[in-house]
Amino acid sequence: MRVMDAARYHQVLLDAAERTAVSADGALDLPVPSCPDWTVADLVAHLAVVLSFWGAIAAGGEEPPTDWTPPVRPSDEELIAWYRTGVADGAAAVGAVDPAAPRWSWSHQHDAAFIQRRLAHEFTVHAWDAEQAAGIAASIDPAVAVDGIDEFLGIFLPAKDECLAGDPLTIHLHTTDADGEWMLTIGNGEHHLERTHGKGEVAVRATASDLNLWLWGRREASDDGFTVFGEDAILADFVGRVRQW
Repeated sequence: MRVMDAARYHQVLLDAAERTAVSADGALDLPVPSCPDWTVADLVAHLAVVLSFWGAIAAGGEEPPTDWTPPVRPSDEELIAWYRTGVADGAAAVGAVDPAAPRWSWSHQHDAAFIQRRLAHEFTVHAWDAEQAAGIAASIDPAVAVDGIDEFLGIFLPAKDECLAGDPLTIHLHTTDADGEWMLTIGNGEHHLERTHGKGEVAVRATASDLNLWLWGRREASDDGFTVFGEDAILADFVGRVRQW
């Protein structure tokens, strides 16, 4: 389920990219706690490569590009300017493609809409990473976070066998500051998602931002602001499966 349209994804990408650039300025050498072994400079370079890769796919067709090569990372002195130029060019190219145009992806969704959505959320979560590294208190806009949760549960989980392994379990996720509820059952190689209220073996309630960041391993359900119902062992099982990305 897409919560936002292509124009909104485009703006989310641009906003997140600029937040990253601003927080990275003067902080390139700092470690990124949420991305072990990365500095802020590594994070910035990673985003430039990701956008280049998906930009090549958006410009191509239904097969992955065979002649794409990662852009050459410049010195740290040039990194942010290089990154901003790449974002401006890459985001414009991706945003110009008809969302319905057939395009390759690793998921079950094969259209440009997948790329536009994926880049918006990739940049949003990493903007949070960069801001945290720079000591800036940050969160994700609730509407964007709801869409990010939906993408994670509906697109990422079915795409990786490890996420669906093990005995079946059912979890209910509920945002406290936006319209967002999900009933998810995974296990025995199957995936079933309903965007509705229900009762699972375990339930997790938090703000949309915190739930989104929790799924991506940036927050823990034991943190302030989370409410959990159900057995700790089931929650730990769920976390162990879904953090395969």
